[in-house]
Amino acid sequence: MVADHRAELVVIGLPTSANGDETAACARSHALARELGTLGIAIVLQAEHLSSHEARQRARSSGRRPDLPVDDLAAQVIAEDYLAGRPARKGEQC
Repeated sequence: MVADHRAELVVIGLPTSANGDETAACARSHALARELGTLGIAIVLQAEHLSSHEARQRARSSGRRPDLPVDDLAAQVIAEDYLAGRPARKGEQC
């Protein structure tokens, strides 16, 4: 998909804790970043603390059925945070 769209940058959500520390789930994000990094694409790990919470709020306010997944909305929140210049994982890029 990355090659098909000629992506130059990929933003990957990093599931940090409330204080910004990495959680056990961060290993998957790091593994994906390493794998995509071999394609020569810039990778940013973006803290995603509370993105699912925000996504559920957006889903409710838009009238989305509560049993539907909100992954698409959470990805939107992560992308918006990146574009708004909110700090990536302690200011780092991979």
